[in-house]
Amino acid sequence: SVQIQAEAYDVALDVSFPRGTEGGLDFQSVRVFDDHKLAIQLKNKGKYDIAYNIVFESSAHSGVDYSKMFSMSQSRSNLYPSDKAHPVHITFKPDREIIIKDQPILKCQVVDIHVGEHGEVIANIPIKVSAKAVFSKFKISPINDINFGSMVIGTRKTYPLLLENKGDFDFKYAITNKLAGEHQKQRVVLAAAAANRVSRSREGMNSMQSSQVFKPGMMKQKAGDTSLRTEVVGGIQKLTLGMFTVYSATGTVGANQSQQINVECMADRQGKHTEELLIEISDRHKDGPPVYYKLYGEVFMPSINVTDFPAIFEEHRVCKRLGVLGQHKFHEDGCVGVFGEEEHRFVFKSVIVGRTSMARFKIINPNKIHCDVNVSIKPVTQKAKGHLEEVFDVEPSKLTIPSHSHLYVSTSFKPTAMQCYSAIFEASIDGPTQSKGKSLSFELQGEGNLPQVAVVRPTLRNAAGQYVLLFKRLLLGRCQVVPITLENTGTIHATIVAENR
Repeated sequence: SVQIQAEAYDVALDVSFPRGTEGGLDFQSVRVFDDHKLAIQLKNKGKYDIAYNIVFESSAHSGVDYSKMFSMSQSRSNLYPSDKAHPVHITFKPDREIIIKDQPILKCQVVDIHVGEHGEVIANIPIKVSAKAVFSKFKISPINDINFGSMVIGTRKTYPLLLENKGDFDFKYAITNKLAGEHQKQRVVLAAAAANRVSRSREGMNSMQSSQVFKPGMMKQKAGDTSLRTEVVGGIQKLTLGMFTVYSATGTVGANQSQQINVECMADRQGKHTEELLIEISDRHKDGPPVYYKLYGEVFMPSINVTDFPAIFEEHRVCKRLGVLGQHKFHEDGCVGVFGEEEHRFVFKSVIVGRTSMARFKIINPNKIHCDVNVSIKPVTQKAKGHLEEVFDVEPSKLTIPSHSHLYVSTSFKPTAMQCYSAIFEASIDGPTQSKGKSLSFELQGEGNLPQVAVVRPTLRNAAGQYVLLFKRLLLGRCQVVPITLENTGTIHATIVAENR
């Protein structure tokens, strides 16, 4: 007889996942090129020895090779009933952006090692995996370059640059000059203290998060590179590029937060100024285009036209020299006055004492910026100050002239006596001495006059000094005409009124 003995037994493998993962592995969000480690516990609860083998499911349908992103500490081993739970560490280290949501990309094969030469797979336990790998996401506002426009020398403007973090993790930023990056063939290191990327691992409940540093291979500083000149004021790092100052030039922006970066333009030099910033963001896509930002500004010194005399005295006559105009020709001209370029003098035509003559001068702003102008009448000498305010006056005394525009000032001359008057007309830019152009200054001259008439004929006078007209003895009904000849000996027109008394 043949005695047959047989035993029926069950293979029991207990798979424990980290808490909070609900029967799978949830690596949550991870930066691309970063790593995240989780562990599963395998326990043989059966009677006999078994083995396990963790493999990747076929990914042909997804086109993703998960074996390049996941690695295991020990994918195959024997499990003995008397052993404690055996940990298997699975590390997720992505090299691209990807989202995995409850996908059974791993399976744990249970192997009965007592069957056959290599054992027999008697069960497959699917392991669902969730993971998300992302680069830094950001937005810069405004999207266009910053143009400070036309500025007055000595002034300053500040524009905000808003850097928003649209991603899941903090990122660091650094701002430098584009040319420095191109000439040195390198990207700026985002923080002096962070030289290497520290691997961040999280196992089970105990997650260990390292301080954020920079990705090797993405932003490295080569030997021999030099940094741009920066300064730290009140804990804020400032970067100066020409007449532009950027602060804070480096910093950290938290997830779903924003950082305002101020760009200040100090207009200390005339002319057009252009600078180009290079903005570096840590952990962004390595193949993404560099982020350049241009800064524009044009600086002017406020000034007025002081050389175009035909334009300034467009309502008057302008000549090279006042001496070329004879006395008769000057006063017969219909204009209020004449400006002599060589003498740099404006002469009012003879004005009757007590009457007012008004002349307008054109103040021209040829620049792209407005300018404030003070207009005044000054004495030629302190001795001549006297009653100057009663003779010369100007309105308005203050002007604000828009860019590429002009305004008129009215200068009045009211002589109080028959004499020659002189003063200095000055239109000067209102502002600090170092930030204003030349003043428009010239001499004003005018003469107070009264009508003057001389009797040429008759020449005979009586004892009282009165002129006498002598008529011949005439027959009744006849007449004789005796002429009276008068001469205007002054410089202004005279009207004669003859009356019989």
